[in-house]
Amino acid sequence: MQLTAEQIETVRSGGCAEVDAPEIGEACILIRADRFAQRLTITDEPFSKLEVGEMIERTMREYDEDDPGLALYQEMVK
Repeated sequence: MQLTAEQIETVRSGGCAEVDAPEIGEACILIRADRFAQRLTITDEPFSKLEVGEMIERTMREYDEDDPGLALYQEMVK
């Protein structure tokens, strides 16, 4: 398998690159083993409902933090 300079740099920097794999008959994704292990760890175990709720709450709090229209909106929906 021959990689382009761009593919090599992408993978070295932690990204993933699509490569042709004629032996398989399809394109494949090339990623460093350590990055694959990190992504597998993140997606390997499902989040509990409580964890999902906490993530949503934290995200919404961060999203609303500097919203100048939030106070006006909250007054309108009362």
